[in-house]
Amino acid sequence: KIDIATIKYDADGNEQWVARYNNNQTNKKDVGYAIALSPDGSVVYVTGESDGGSTTKIDYITIAYNAEDGDELWTARYNGTGSKKDKAYAIAVDPQGNIVVTGESEGTSTTKIDYATVMYDPSGDQVWVSNYDGAGKKDYAFAVKTDHYGNVFVTGASEGGQTKFDYATVKYDQSGALKWVDRFHKIKNDYAYDLAVDLEGNIYVTGTSEGSTTKFDYLTLKYNNTDGTRLWTNPHIYDSGIKKKDVARSITLCNEEQKVFVTGSSDQGSGRKLDYAT
Repeated sequence: KIDIATIKYDADGNEQWVARYNNNQTNKKDVGYAIALSPDGSVVYVTGESDGGSTTKIDYITIAYNAEDGDELWTARYNGTGSKKDKAYAIAVDPQGNIVVTGESEGTSTTKIDYATVMYDPSGDQVWVSNYDGAGKKDYAFAVKTDHYGNVFVTGASEGGQTKFDYATVKYDQSGALKWVDRFHKIKNDYAYDLAVDLEGNIYVTGTSEGSTTKFDYLTLKYNNTDGTRLWTNPHIYDSGIKKKDVARSITLCNEEQKVFVTGSSDQGSGRKLDYAT
């Protein structure tokens, strides 16, 4: 059926190797969602979802490859507390070489779908797992980053009951202990899709926010690393003016010039439809 295919190209775009992952116990659906490198660039890590069969259903799958030749070094699977649907959407590697993956994990009938963040050591052994369960039933983690001290930051979309979906940004320390959570709700639904960490450890989160008259707009926040205090008095909003969907998907920083870059898709109405908007 569907395999995870990872490809290495050289600087001129020439294919160097292709590595495929198939859970040969089920031979069903394996999908890769994110990729990262070890600090020295010698190992490639890929994460996503893998069909584990009738017992564990869908699991997180994380694979390590030798960056030089594409040889598989190890695989690690994570099956959540509900043994149902677990999908890893994002991956990061901390300065010590530990690998952190996050996504959605279907738990019990009480917790429903939660953030599940898993850390592995460089050998692929699980170090810790931390879950975040909001006030509602559905919590989807879409991004993870680490800072120089090994702290872990996760963001995504979390149901808040009366507030519908909110940005929910979480900080864990090196041991997986929860340090702080900030939920952001504007008017209706808010979905955070990416985050970045600057050299001072400040956190930037971007995504899309549903307003009462403008539909969905880009919305970007900045946080203090230590306690999660929002550092911008008001969130930065981009509205194309068409009153349709503007969805920020990715954020990056130019630390030297203290600039923030956000990109995604923006609906320009009839005749144009969706454009890149940066």
